[in-house]
Amino acid sequence: MPLLKKRLRQLGLMLWIAISLIWLTGLIAESAVRIDTDGNIVMSEQDFRQLMADLEVAETERDLLRAVLAAERAKQDEFSHQVANLQKAFEAERNARKMELAAEKRNKILWGVIGLGAGALLTN
Repeated sequence: MPLLKKRLRQLGLMLWIAISLIWLTGLIAESAVRIDTDGNIVMSEQDFRQLMADLEVAETERDLLRAVLAAERAKQDEFSHQVANLQKAFEAERNARKMELAAEKRNKILWGVIGLGAGALLTN
């Protein structure tokens, strides 16, 4: 259950960031940014500050997604190791059970031969 809460919290944060980016992108689209004759980009200070804030949000989102991805990869590696260990344990248990069954079969055959021999001796 704690894993589910953590995932929901991460998804909520990513959703908030996505909504913020969409909203901020809408504000930038309405701003007055132009390129003058020298090829320089001209914009108001407010537009520049908003652009820098959007850049910071995007970088934060990138870092968050990288951290989540790294955590997911680590969990996947851990689960893969657990699965491999369980497969080895099941294989060892299966081999042990096969050996037990083979020993029981040998004992059953041995007692059958002994019983047949004893029966043959007693009937004569």
